[in-house]
Amino acid sequence: NFCNFLLNNSEFAARLSSLALESAYSGVNDAYLKIVRDKSFTSAGYSLSVGNNSVDIAVCKDSPPPTCAGAGYQRITATGRISSGGHMLYRRLEAVVDVNSSTGGATLVSIGEVAI
Repeated sequence: NFCNFLLNNSEFAARLSSLALESAYSGVNDAYLKIVRDKSFTSAGYSLSVGNNSVDIAVCKDSPPPTCAGAGYQRITATGRISSGGHMLYRRLEAVVDVNSSTGGATLVSIGEVAI
């Protein structure tokens, strides 16, 4: 019946949206590891495959807001994408990493979803 059709479609869409968000988290983790290994890492953009999904990642450093997160910080922007039935679903996360110039330690200060 029509109610079951709507319920199944909404559950499917929620699952796809969740997969896009998981892809974005994978992108943040990948960029964070790159920062831990290379404290001056930046990237105008690179892509990563996560299963059948993909994520676009950018990392900026030391630029003032809103361009980046400010001096001493790196901002990771990761956009997870999933394609299904000719439609694309996107979820985006932004994370801020504090790189301590004295110790070389990299700390994830914040992470959150942002509107696309």
